[in-house]
Amino acid sequence: MQQQNGLYRKTALSNGFTIVSEQMPSVRSACIGIWVPAGSRYEMSEENGVSHFLEHMFFKGTKRRSARDIAIEVDSLGGEMNAFTSREYTAYYVKVLDTHLATALDILCDIFLQSVLDETELEKERQVILEEIRMQDDQPEETVHDMLNALIWQGHPLAFPIAGRQESVSAVNRESLLDYICRMYSRSGITISCAGHVDHDECTAIVEEQFGDVPPLQARDPLSKPRYQVGTRVVTKELEQVHVCLALPGIPLNDPERFPFYVLNTALGANMSSRLFQEVREKRGLAYSVYSYLAGYQDVGNLAVYAGTSREKVREVIDVIRGELEALARKPLSDEEVKRSQEYLKGGLLMSLESSSSVMSRIAKQELCFHGYQSVDEIVQQIESVTPEKVQALAAKNFGMEQLSLAAIGPIQEDELQS
Repeated sequence: MQQQNGLYRKTALSNGFTIVSEQMPSVRSACIGIWVPAGSRYEMSEENGVSHFLEHMFFKGTKRRSARDIAIEVDSLGGEMNAFTSREYTAYYVKVLDTHLATALDILCDIFLQSVLDETELEKERQVILEEIRMQDDQPEETVHDMLNALIWQGHPLAFPIAGRQESVSAVNRESLLDYICRMYSRSGITISCAGHVDHDECTAIVEEQFGDVPPLQARDPLSKPRYQVGTRVVTKELEQVHVCLALPGIPLNDPERFPFYVLNTALGANMSSRLFQEVREKRGLAYSVYSYLAGYQDVGNLAVYAGTSREKVREVIDVIRGELEALARKPLSDEEVKRSQEYLKGGLLMSLESSSSVMSRIAKQELCFHGYQSVDEIVQQIESVTPEKVQALAAKNFGMEQLSLAAIGPIQEDELQS
Protein backbone atom coordinates (compact mmCIF):
# COMPACT_ATOMS: atom_id res chain seq x y z
CA MET A 1 0.00 0.00 0.00
CA GLN A 2 1.38 3.42 -0.98
CA GLN A 3 0.56 7.03 -0.10
CA GLN A 4 1.98 10.19 -1.67
CA ASN A 5 1.89 13.86 -0.69
CA GLY A 6 4.18 16.05 -2.77
CA LEU A 7 7.75 14.92 -2.11
CA TYR A 8 6.59 12.62 0.70
CA ARG A 9 5.81 8.96 0.09
CA LYS A 10 4.82 6.06 2.31
CA THR A 11 4.75 2.33 1.69
CA ALA A 12 3.42 -0.31 4.07
CA LEU A 13 5.03 -3.73 3.57
CA SER A 14 2.91 -6.85 3.86
CA ASN A 15 4.68 -7.94 7.07
CA GLY A 16 3.88 -4.67 8.84
CA PHE A 17 7.02 -2.56 8.39
CA THR A 18 6.44 1.00 7.18
CA ILE A 19 8.74 2.97 4.87
CA VAL A 20 8.40 6.76 4.71
CA SER A 21 10.51 9.12 2.65
CA GLU A 22 10.74 12.78 1.72
CA GLN A 23 12.79 13.94 -1.23
CA MET A 24 15.03 16.97 -0.88
CA PRO A 25 16.22 17.59 -4.45
CA SER A 26 18.58 20.44 -3.51
CA VAL A 27 20.81 18.43 -1.13
CA ARG A 28 23.46 15.79 -1.80
CA SER A 29 23.03 13.86 1.45
CA ALA A 30 20.78 10.95 2.33
CA CYS A 31 19.74 10.04 5.86
CA ILE A 32 18.05 6.76 6.75
CA GLY A 33 16.75 5.71 10.15
CA ILE A 34 15.05 2.66 11.61
CA TRP A 35 12.69 3.69 14.42
CA VAL A 36 11.36 1.15 16.90
CA PRO A 37 8.60 1.85 19.45
CA ALA A 38 10.76 0.47 22.26
CA GLY A 39 12.32 2.46 25.08
CA SER A 40 12.62 2.62 28.85
CA ARG A 41 8.84 2.99 29.21
CA TYR A 42 8.45 -0.61 28.03
CA GLU A 43 10.91 -2.08 30.52
CA MET A 44 10.44 -3.90 33.79
CA SER A 45 12.25 -2.51 36.83
CA GLU A 46 14.78 -5.34 37.04
CA GLU A 47 15.76 -4.88 33.37
CA ASN A 48 15.83 -1.06 33.36
CA GLY A 49 18.37 0.03 30.77
CA VAL A 50 17.95 -2.96 28.45
CA SER A 51 16.63 -0.79 25.58
CA HIS A 52 19.71 1.42 25.75
CA PHE A 53 22.04 -1.57 26.23
CA LEU A 54 20.62 -3.23 23.11
CA GLU A 55 21.10 -0.02 21.10
CA HIS A 56 24.80 -0.14 21.98
CA MET A 57 25.13 -3.83 21.15
CA PHE A 58 23.73 -3.45 17.63
CA PHE A 59 27.01 -1.73 16.69
CA LYS A 60 29.22 -4.51 18.08
CA GLY A 61 29.22 -6.88 15.16
CA THR A 62 26.98 -8.82 12.81
CA LYS A 63 27.27 -12.13 10.97
CA ARG A 64 29.00 -10.28 8.11
CA ARG A 65 30.81 -7.39 9.82
CA SER A 66 32.82 -6.91 13.00
CA ALA A 67 32.40 -3.75 15.07
CA ARG A 68 35.61 -2.45 13.50
CA ASP A 69 34.37 -3.31 10.01
CA ILE A 70 31.21 -1.30 10.60
CA ALA A 71 33.15 1.75 11.79
CA ILE A 72 35.67 1.57 8.91
CA GLU A 73 33.00 1.07 6.26
CA VAL A 74 30.87 4.00 7.42
CA ASP A 75 33.93 6.26 7.71
CA SER A 76 35.03 5.18 4.23
CA LEU A 77 31.71 6.42 2.90
CA GLY A 78 32.33 9.81 4.49
CA GLY A 79 29.24 9.20 6.58
CA GLU A 80 28.09 9.16 10.16
CA MET A 81 26.19 6.42 11.94
CA ASN A 82 24.63 6.54 15.37
CA ALA A 83 21.60 5.67 17.47
CA PHE A 84 19.70 6.92 20.49
CA THR A 85 17.18 5.62 22.99
CA SER A 86 14.32 7.62 24.48
CA ARG A 87 11.52 6.66 26.82
CA GLU A 88 9.21 5.60 23.99
CA TYR A 89 11.39 4.70 21.01
CA THR A 90 14.86 3.75 19.81
CA ALA A 91 16.32 4.98 16.52
CA TYR A 92 19.27 3.75 14.47
CA TYR A 93 20.41 5.99 11.63
CA VAL A 94 23.09 6.65 9.04
CA LYS A 95 23.79 9.77 6.98
CA VAL A 96 25.91 9.65 3.82
CA LEU A 97 26.31 11.20 0.39
CA ASP A 98 23.48 10.19 -1.91
CA THR A 99 25.88 8.11 -4.04
CA HIS A 100 26.40 5.77 -1.07
CA LEU A 101 22.72 5.30 -0.18
CA ALA A 102 22.51 1.60 -1.11
CA THR A 103 25.64 0.67 0.86
CA ALA A 104 24.60 2.71 3.89
CA LEU A 105 21.15 1.15 3.94
CA ASP A 106 22.71 -2.31 3.67
CA ILE A 107 24.90 -1.60 6.73
CA LEU A 108 21.95 -0.22 8.69
CA CYS A 109 19.74 -3.22 7.92
CA ASP A 110 22.65 -5.56 8.72
CA ILE A 111 23.16 -4.25 12.25
CA PHE A 112 19.41 -4.23 12.83
CA LEU A 113 18.70 -7.76 11.62
CA GLN A 114 21.97 -9.67 11.98
CA SER A 115 23.70 -8.46 15.17
CA VAL A 116 25.34 -11.42 16.94
CA LEU A 117 25.32 -9.95 20.48
CA ASP A 118 28.73 -11.45 21.22
CA GLU A 119 29.28 -12.25 24.92
CA THR A 120 32.78 -10.74 25.01
CA GLU A 121 31.58 -7.53 23.38
CA LEU A 122 28.63 -7.48 25.78
CA GLU A 123 30.87 -7.47 28.84
CA LYS A 124 33.03 -4.68 27.41
CA GLU A 125 29.98 -2.62 26.51
CA ARG A 126 28.51 -3.13 29.98
CA GLN A 127 31.52 -1.31 31.40
CA VAL A 128 31.12 1.48 28.84
CA ILE A 129 27.47 1.95 29.85
CA LEU A 130 28.29 1.88 33.56
CA GLU A 131 30.85 4.63 32.91
CA GLU A 132 28.17 6.54 31.00
CA ILE A 133 25.86 6.31 34.03
CA ARG A 134 28.66 7.46 36.35
CA MET A 135 29.38 10.36 34.01
CA GLN A 136 25.73 11.40 34.16
CA ASP A 137 25.79 11.14 37.95
CA ASP A 138 28.70 13.62 37.94
CA GLN A 139 26.58 16.16 36.00
CA PRO A 140 23.96 17.50 38.41
CA GLU A 141 22.49 19.82 35.78
CA GLU A 142 21.53 16.61 33.92
CA THR A 143 20.75 14.42 36.94
CA VAL A 144 18.07 16.78 38.24
CA HIS A 145 15.91 16.18 35.14
CA ASP A 146 15.91 12.43 35.82
CA MET A 147 15.09 13.16 39.45
CA LEU A 148 12.09 15.23 38.38
CA ASN A 149 10.94 12.55 35.96
CA ALA A 150 11.20 9.88 38.66
CA LEU A 151 9.17 12.09 41.00
CA ILE A 152 6.26 13.02 38.76
CA TRP A 153 5.83 9.56 37.17
CA GLN A 154 6.74 7.48 40.22
CA GLY A 155 5.24 4.00 40.23
CA HIS A 156 5.31 3.81 36.43
CA PRO A 157 8.10 2.85 33.94
CA LEU A 158 8.10 6.43 32.59
CA ALA A 159 9.96 7.22 35.80
CA PHE A 160 12.90 4.99 34.85
CA PRO A 161 16.22 6.53 33.73
CA ILE A 162 16.83 5.75 30.07
CA ALA A 163 20.38 4.48 30.60
CA GLY A 164 19.24 2.31 33.49
CA ARG A 165 20.61 1.92 36.99
CA GLN A 166 23.96 0.40 37.85
CA GLU A 167 22.40 -2.68 39.45
CA SER A 168 19.98 -3.36 36.58
CA VAL A 169 22.61 -2.80 33.87
CA SER A 170 24.94 -5.15 35.74
CA ALA A 171 22.25 -7.85 35.50
CA VAL A 172 21.71 -7.63 31.72
CA ASN A 173 22.92 -10.70 29.80
CA ARG A 174 22.64 -12.05 26.28
CA GLU A 175 19.44 -13.92 27.12
CA SER A 176 17.73 -10.79 28.43
CA LEU A 177 18.72 -8.90 25.27
CA LEU A 178 17.32 -11.67 23.05
CA ASP A 179 14.15 -11.78 25.13
CA TYR A 180 13.72 -8.03 24.75
CA ILE A 181 14.22 -8.26 20.98
CA CYS A 182 11.60 -10.99 20.80
CA ARG A 183 9.21 -8.99 22.96
CA MET A 184 9.61 -5.50 21.50
CA TYR A 185 11.27 -5.73 18.07
CA SER A 186 8.56 -7.99 16.69
CA ARG A 187 5.73 -5.50 17.31
CA SER A 188 3.94 -3.19 14.93
CA GLY A 189 5.06 0.39 14.43
CA ILE A 190 8.64 -0.16 13.22
CA THR A 191 9.31 2.60 10.69
CA ILE A 192 12.13 3.04 8.18
CA SER A 193 12.51 6.75 7.44
CA CYS A 194 14.51 8.18 4.51
CA ALA A 195 15.16 11.82 3.64
CA GLY A 196 17.45 13.80 1.39
CA HIS A 197 18.44 13.07 -2.20
CA VAL A 198 16.70 9.69 -2.04
CA ASP A 199 14.51 7.63 -4.33
CA HIS A 200 11.57 6.08 -2.50
CA ASP A 201 11.31 3.08 -4.83
CA GLU A 202 15.04 2.34 -4.45
CA CYS A 203 14.81 2.50 -0.65
CA THR A 204 11.70 0.34 -0.65
CA ALA A 205 13.32 -2.27 -2.87
CA ILE A 206 16.36 -2.56 -0.57
CA VAL A 207 14.22 -2.73 2.57
CA GLU A 208 11.92 -5.34 1.02
CA GLU A 209 14.93 -7.46 0.12
CA GLN A 210 16.40 -7.17 3.62
CA PHE A 211 13.16 -7.46 5.61
CA GLY A 212 11.15 -9.69 3.27
CA ASP A 213 11.72 -12.87 5.28
CA VAL A 214 10.98 -11.24 8.66
CA PRO A 215 7.73 -12.68 10.10
CA PRO A 216 4.72 -10.35 10.26
CA LEU A 217 4.85 -7.86 13.12
CA GLN A 218 2.47 -8.55 15.99
CA ALA A 219 -0.01 -6.10 17.51
CA ARG A 220 1.31 -4.02 20.37
CA ASP A 221 0.04 -4.52 23.90
CA PRO A 222 -1.98 -1.61 25.32
CA LEU A 223 0.01 0.82 27.45
CA SER A 224 -0.70 1.51 31.10
CA LYS A 225 -1.27 5.23 31.56
CA PRO A 226 0.78 6.92 34.28
CA ARG A 227 -0.64 9.44 36.72
CA TYR A 228 1.11 12.75 37.30
CA GLN A 229 2.38 12.94 40.90
CA VAL A 230 2.86 16.05 42.98
CA GLY A 231 5.83 16.15 45.30
CA THR A 232 9.27 17.45 46.26
CA ARG A 233 12.60 15.66 46.18
CA VAL A 234 15.89 17.19 47.29
CA VAL A 235 19.31 15.54 47.20
CA THR A 236 21.79 17.36 49.43
CA LYS A 237 25.22 17.41 47.81
CA GLU A 238 28.26 19.65 48.10
CA LEU A 239 28.18 21.58 44.83
CA GLU A 240 28.78 25.14 43.74
CA GLN A 241 25.13 25.58 42.73
CA VAL A 242 21.65 24.36 43.46
CA HIS A 243 20.14 22.78 40.34
CA VAL A 244 16.37 22.94 40.47
CA CYS A 245 13.61 21.63 38.20
CA LEU A 246 9.92 22.39 38.53
CA ALA A 247 7.09 20.62 36.71
CA LEU A 248 3.42 21.04 35.94
CA PRO A 249 1.10 18.72 34.00
CA GLY A 250 1.32 18.97 30.23
CA ILE A 251 -0.35 17.23 27.31
CA PRO A 252 0.32 14.15 25.14
CA LEU A 253 2.40 14.47 21.98
CA ASN A 254 -0.59 14.34 19.64
CA ASP A 255 -2.98 16.49 21.67
CA PRO A 256 -4.95 18.99 19.54
CA GLU A 257 -3.79 21.78 21.88
CA ARG A 258 -0.09 21.12 21.28
CA PHE A 259 0.43 24.22 19.12
CA PRO A 260 -0.81 26.69 21.77
CA PHE A 261 1.42 24.79 24.19
CA TYR A 262 4.43 25.23 21.88
CA VAL A 263 3.78 28.97 21.80
CA LEU A 264 3.30 29.07 25.57
CA ASN A 265 6.57 27.26 26.24
CA THR A 266 8.46 29.47 23.78
CA ALA A 267 7.20 32.63 25.43
CA LEU A 268 7.87 31.24 28.90
CA GLY A 269 11.44 30.00 28.60
CA ALA A 270 12.60 28.60 25.28
CA ASN A 271 14.82 31.44 24.09
CA MET A 272 16.62 34.64 25.11
CA SER A 273 13.58 36.90 24.73
CA SER A 274 11.41 34.60 26.89
CA ARG A 275 9.93 35.77 30.16
CA LEU A 276 12.09 33.53 32.32
CA PHE A 277 15.36 34.44 30.61
CA GLN A 278 14.58 38.14 30.78
CA GLU A 279 13.27 38.16 34.34
CA VAL A 280 15.59 35.65 36.03
CA ARG A 281 18.85 36.29 34.17
CA GLU A 282 18.74 39.68 32.47
CA LYS A 283 16.73 41.73 34.98
CA ARG A 284 17.67 40.12 38.31
CA GLY A 285 20.98 38.34 37.55
CA LEU A 286 19.89 35.27 39.52
CA ALA A 287 21.09 32.52 37.18
CA TYR A 288 23.25 31.89 34.14
CA SER A 289 21.08 29.03 32.86
CA VAL A 290 17.29 29.10 33.01
CA TYR A 291 14.85 27.60 30.54
CA SER A 292 11.61 25.66 30.09
CA TYR A 293 10.76 22.68 27.93
CA LEU A 294 7.90 20.34 27.08
CA ALA A 295 8.09 16.57 27.59
CA GLY A 296 5.37 14.78 25.67
CA TYR A 297 4.53 11.10 25.49
CA GLN A 298 1.79 9.05 23.84
CA ASP A 299 -0.76 9.60 26.59
CA VAL A 300 0.64 12.18 29.06
CA GLY A 301 3.09 15.04 29.24
CA ASN A 302 4.58 17.74 31.43
CA LEU A 303 6.12 21.17 31.28
CA ALA A 304 9.40 21.65 33.15
CA VAL A 305 11.52 24.63 34.13
CA TYR A 306 15.21 24.37 35.01
CA ALA A 307 17.51 26.86 36.72
CA GLY A 308 20.97 26.64 38.26
CA THR A 309 21.74 29.20 40.96
CA SER A 310 23.40 29.76 44.33
CA ARG A 311 21.98 28.50 47.59
CA GLU A 312 21.31 32.09 48.65
CA LYS A 313 19.28 32.88 45.54
CA VAL A 314 17.40 29.63 44.95
CA ARG A 315 14.33 30.60 46.96
CA GLU A 316 13.97 33.83 44.98
CA VAL A 317 14.45 31.98 41.69
CA ILE A 318 11.65 29.54 42.56
CA ASP A 319 9.36 32.42 43.54
CA VAL A 320 10.03 34.22 40.25
CA ILE A 321 9.34 31.04 38.25
CA ARG A 322 6.09 30.46 40.12
CA GLY A 323 5.11 34.05 39.51
CA GLU A 324 5.67 33.74 35.76
CA LEU A 325 3.67 30.50 35.61
CA GLU A 326 0.79 32.08 37.51
CA ALA A 327 0.90 35.16 35.29
CA LEU A 328 0.41 33.02 32.18
CA ALA A 329 -2.78 31.62 33.67
CA ARG A 330 -4.11 35.03 34.77
CA LYS A 331 -3.50 37.16 31.71
CA PRO A 332 -3.10 36.46 27.98
CA LEU A 333 0.24 36.89 26.29
CA SER A 334 0.59 40.12 24.36
CA ASP A 335 0.06 40.00 20.62
CA GLU A 336 3.75 40.81 20.25
CA GLU A 337 4.81 37.84 22.39
CA VAL A 338 2.59 35.46 20.46
CA LYS A 339 3.89 36.77 17.13
CA ARG A 340 7.50 36.54 18.28
CA SER A 341 6.99 32.97 19.53
CA GLN A 342 5.27 31.95 16.31
CA GLU A 343 8.12 33.30 14.21
CA TYR A 344 10.66 31.53 16.42
CA LEU A 345 8.84 28.20 16.01
CA LYS A 346 8.40 28.69 12.28
CA GLY A 347 12.05 29.66 11.89
CA GLY A 348 13.25 26.49 13.64
CA LEU A 349 10.93 24.34 11.55
CA LEU A 350 11.74 25.92 8.20
CA MET A 351 15.50 26.02 8.79
CA SER A 352 15.41 22.33 9.72
CA LEU A 353 14.30 21.65 6.14
CA GLU A 354 17.93 22.23 5.13
CA SER A 355 19.02 19.14 7.07
CA SER A 356 18.23 15.65 5.78
CA SER A 357 18.65 14.21 9.27
CA SER A 358 16.11 16.67 10.69
CA VAL A 359 13.60 15.86 7.95
CA MET A 360 14.21 12.13 8.46
CA SER A 361 13.45 12.52 12.18
CA ARG A 362 10.37 14.67 11.59
CA ILE A 363 8.63 12.27 9.21
CA ALA A 364 9.53 9.27 11.38
CA LYS A 365 8.06 10.89 14.50
CA GLN A 366 4.94 11.85 12.58
CA GLU A 367 4.44 8.23 11.60
CA LEU A 368 5.11 6.96 15.12
CA CYS A 369 3.03 9.59 16.93
CA PHE A 370 0.31 10.45 14.43
CA HIS A 371 0.36 7.44 12.07
CA GLY A 372 0.37 9.84 9.15
CA TYR A 373 1.97 12.86 7.56
CA GLN A 374 1.56 16.56 8.13
CA SER A 375 3.16 18.92 5.64
CA VAL A 376 5.28 21.86 6.72
CA ASP A 377 2.64 24.24 5.34
CA GLU A 378 -0.01 22.56 7.50
CA ILE A 379 2.20 22.84 10.59
CA VAL A 380 2.93 26.50 9.89
CA GLN A 381 -0.80 27.16 9.48
CA GLN A 382 -1.52 25.62 12.90
CA ILE A 383 1.26 27.65 14.52
CA GLU A 384 -0.15 30.82 12.99
CA SER A 385 -3.67 29.98 14.23
CA VAL A 386 -2.62 30.27 17.88
CA THR A 387 -4.11 33.26 19.72
CA PRO A 388 -3.31 34.81 23.11
CA GLU A 389 -6.69 33.56 24.38
CA LYS A 390 -5.91 29.96 23.42
CA VAL A 391 -2.59 30.13 25.26
CA GLN A 392 -4.15 31.58 28.41
CA ALA A 393 -6.94 28.98 28.43
CA LEU A 394 -4.34 26.23 28.27
CA ALA A 395 -2.27 27.77 31.07
CA ALA A 396 -5.34 28.29 33.23
CA LYS A 397 -6.24 24.61 32.83
CA ASN A 398 -2.77 23.21 33.51
CA PHE A 399 -0.95 25.66 35.75
CA GLY A 400 -2.56 25.27 39.14
CA MET A 401 0.22 25.78 41.67
CA GLU A 402 -1.12 22.90 43.76
CA GLN A 403 0.16 20.71 40.89
CA LEU A 404 3.71 22.06 41.05
CA SER A 405 6.42 19.45 41.67
CA LEU A 406 10.04 20.25 42.47
CA ALA A 407 13.34 18.39 42.31
CA ALA A 408 16.65 19.87 43.39
CA ILE A 409 20.24 18.80 43.93
CA GLY A 410 22.92 20.84 45.65
CA PRO A 411 24.06 22.29 49.01
CA ILE A 412 20.56 22.70 50.44
CA GLN A 413 17.97 20.95 52.61
CA GLU A 414 14.36 20.32 51.62
CA ASP A 415 12.94 22.57 54.34
CA GLU A 416 14.85 25.52 52.85
CA LEU A 417 12.76 25.23 49.68
CA GLN A 418 9.35 25.10 51.32
CA SER A 419 6.98 28.00 50.68
